[in-house]
Amino acid sequence: MPDYDTDHEDSEEENEGWGPSLYNNGKGIKMTLLFTPLIAPLEPGKKRRANAKPPVMTRIDHFHEDVPLRDFLIKALTSLKREDLFECSWLFQGQELDDADSFSLSYTIPRRVTDQVVVVNEKDYKQMVEEASNKSPFEVKLYVVENKTGNGDDNSEEEAEHEEATGSRKKQKTSLPSKEETAQAKIIQELERRHRCEDRQCGKTPCYVAGANAEHIHLTHMHLRTWAAAIVDGKIEGVDQENPPNAKMFDPTNKHNIDDVALLAKRRLAQNRDAVAPAITVNFPGFADVFRAPNAPPLAPVNPATAAPANSPRHRVPPPPMKLDSFCHRYELSEEIRGKLDAIQIAGPHVLRLISDTDLRGEGRLSIGELASVRDAQLRWTHALANPA
Repeated sequence: MPDYDTDHEDSEEENEGWGPSLYNNGKGIKMTLLFTPLIAPLEPGKKRRANAKPPVMTRIDHFHEDVPLRDFLIKALTSLKREDLFECSWLFQGQELDDADSFSLSYTIPRRVTDQVVVVNEKDYKQMVEEASNKSPFEVKLYVVENKTGNGDDNSEEEAEHEEATGSRKKQKTSLPSKEETAQAKIIQELERRHRCEDRQCGKTPCYVAGANAEHIHLTHMHLRTWAAAIVDGKIEGVDQENPPNAKMFDPTNKHNIDDVALLAKRRLAQNRDAVAPAITVNFPGFADVFRAPNAPPLAPVNPATAAPANSPRHRVPPPPMKLDSFCHRYELSEEIRGKLDAIQIAGPHVLRLISDTDLRGEGRLSIGELASVRDAQLRWTHALANPA
């Protein structure tokens, strides 16, 4: 994947007239553009692989924090040399057009916003700038995906031939989300952003702080869906993005929340731990003499002070701590994995042994492949401790 830096001298003539920026030595907010174009049309007589994907183009540039949305899009698409996308862009034109949207735009913020957030209007763009300029290193990763518009109808015959050549007999059923589902998804993204927990002692995010004692209620996917559905419905008075519906799951006094699977698992583990039968020792004086041979010397009494307990635990020295950044760098874990571990406050590999795969998949949002990479790196780190060079 090619990687180009399009910085120019003198900060591109003082950022196209906007003057020096407050960030990155006056150059502006750093943006890494990842552009996914449409697959190029096939040449006559050639067939496309079933898993063919277009190459992703990467560009690195900077933009001034005061640049409006249209100027920002001009800079981004010019950097990609795809000015042809302006005409059918709903985002650039500021309205829905008769033709399909020429491209979609989303972003992530390294180490803070790891899930892609879609930009569909000026408000979303301003929120992106605010997130990117809130904390160092003042950068944003942009995902620009080209969409098929009406101009791509010429390839329909070619695609039909390709479908027939692959022998695909199953027609996949595709269902587009309804307007309510789309609205709920957007509200859930906003709820996750608004209620991101900044309390490091909490350990869970997002959270809803409620009650006189400011108790933290972890917002699971069921919480978020229920909240978003109530907002979209609009029939419950007083429900907005700061005030959830009046339900037991949002009540801090409701200690028996059946929706929190993690809480139920912890309770069941505690019950099983408490249910272990205690060890009972029964002594029968002289019982061993019954089996002793005649004229054998008596058995020496056991000194309780020197006898080792039957179930004496082996004292294990905990592994030395290691910073998360150093761990990820040494064992070549991706920046996205590092960001997800940092988001759930994993201090380093020395605490991974205390965290289950279920928590890393659920709270940490790691995919199966990412979880395997983390556990592999943890194993190699443990091996290195046990076998120093």
